[in-house]
Amino acid sequence: MNEKGGVGKSMVACQFAFYAALKRGLRVLVLDFDQQGNTTNTLTHSGKCCVATVSTGKLLVNAEVPSAEELDAPFVLMPADNYLVQLERTGVTNHQTFILNLNNALETLDDQFDLCVIDTNPSPDVRATAAMANATHVLAPLELKQESLDGVFELLNKVRGVQESLNPELQLLGLLPNLVEKKPYQIAGLNALLTGAGKFLFMLPSGKPAAIPNAAAIAEAQGDGRPLWEGPRTKVERVSGICRQVWEAMADQMGLENRAEQQPQEKA
Repeated sequence: MNEKGGVGKSMVACQFAFYAALKRGLRVLVLDFDQQGNTTNTLTHSGKCCVATVSTGKLLVNAEVPSAEELDAPFVLMPADNYLVQLERTGVTNHQTFILNLNNALETLDDQFDLCVIDTNPSPDVRATAAMANATHVLAPLELKQESLDGVFELLNKVRGVQESLNPELQLLGLLPNLVEKKPYQIAGLNALLTGAGKFLFMLPSGKPAAIPNAAAIAEAQGDGRPLWEGPRTKVERVSGICRQVWEAMADQMGLENRAEQQPQEKA
């Protein structure tokens, strides 16, 4: 979640979902709450998940869930729709209904999936609140640009507000710098972030703050609709390894199993 646009929420949602489903062997549900549908486009083009006939707008408004046949798939996407942008216009009296509808839908689906990944929209409305009100963890990607850094404490205050009023069990995984380059303004931005909000950064097991590089290989993977690691080895090997460390740290901090490691090894 981050109300700033272009910070990499959809990339993180897609690539973490690919990792959890295809490398960790988990049953994964993805909800795309952004009417722009970037996550919907990437996952749909991948051909690796079942695209449910029920969209997220219908889930929020009517608590609709995918069919039993669709729920048999181990990797399911509930796509975005154009109605999502109209939710805020229905008035604040319906906000509690949207939050409760999401809660009811997730309770219905709880036995079907190990993980639900929600990609939120880049504007301040009920969708991000509904997601955090029903989530166990929240991750906040951000760019090391001044306009993004200026909103860090507002972002943290929004998370804290949800924790205090709606979901005391919500845990902040942390702030995740994305599109990182070794440029003077980004180095200055990182130093400012470390000084002002260092304790909120998402950390790797090594004790170092996690960061996703600005790499063409990542943008190409998203555009092609595929997991990053499936690209040409010469292009993706380094950046895929960096991202894999971040996804593994996220999964471990969330207490997710690694079903792939539990599978019996095939005999030679």
